[in-house]
Amino acid sequence: MPRYLRPEPFAKLEGRLDRLELVLGSIADVASSHADGGFDGFNLSDVFEYLDPELCRSIYETLVEHSRPDARLAYWNMLVPRRRPDSVAERVSSLDERAAELYARDLAFFYGTLVVEQVSRA
Repeated sequence: MPRYLRPEPFAKLEGRLDRLELVLGSIADVASSHADGGFDGFNLSDVFEYLDPELCRSIYETLVEHSRPDARLAYWNMLVPRRRPDSVAERVSSLDERAAELYARDLAFFYGTLVVEQVSRA
């Protein structure tokens, strides 16, 4: 069976469901409603792929602005290479080794790159 259908991870996930909060809305609206910087991580698969560079920069800056220290951003590049914008380079570092480890274990052959980045404490 594919990993996501195997029964082994479910017990661990069930025990942590109280740590998740599902929020629906645009990225800007959701970030604004959590002005305390309440986000620890972002799975942004296919978010940046179809947006123009200026909109990507704006969304990325909004996410960083509303992130807790050490928050991580993870996203795939398929056809359009995206990375953190220069405007947040002092606050966000690339975790290229971690991304490479995860990419090597993944079975999604159609993506070109996995990007993992982390927001700094200061």
